[in-house]
Amino acid sequence: MFTAALHRVHRSIRSSLPHALLVAATLAASWTALPSAARAPEFVSVKGNSANVRAQPQARAQVQWELSKGYPLQVTARQGNWLKVRDYESALGWVYRPNTSTQAHHVVKARIANLRNGPGANHRVIGKLEQHEVVRTLEKRAGWAKVRSPSGNQGWVARSLLWGW
Repeated sequence: MFTAALHRVHRSIRSSLPHALLVAATLAASWTALPSAARAPEFVSVKGNSANVRAQPQARAQVQWELSKGYPLQVTARQGNWLKVRDYESALGWVYRPNTSTQAHHVVKARIANLRNGPGANHRVIGKLEQHEVVRTLEKRAGWAKVRSPSGNQGWVARSLLWGW
């Protein structure tokens, strides 16, 4: 009797094992994927007057781009004191981490962006920003960013017209 009961339990475990393994594998895959999916992109901005973006993470590597102060970059990888970065258009290359800041900036990706006196399309237009103009991020609210241009003008811009943080 004990042996028959043991065989029934063994058959039950053996028949449900593939299902249990599938459930465990699914849970493990979703658990390991969660941190990277839930993690927000990391951004930095150019700290000094300019910074070189290089082809390789080395001081003597070819300079691909020179970016101006405040230009926002998304970090895609790290290697020592070097950050692999991209902008809103594509992958750029490597920038030396001490030449970057965590001060939030945006770059205008639209041809022209209206600068408004409040966070919404119903607010009055008080200026215009041009494509590739870099602005300091002061505040964010429901799809809008309060920014300051290099000339000192402040206002709100739809975040869909900007890239950065």
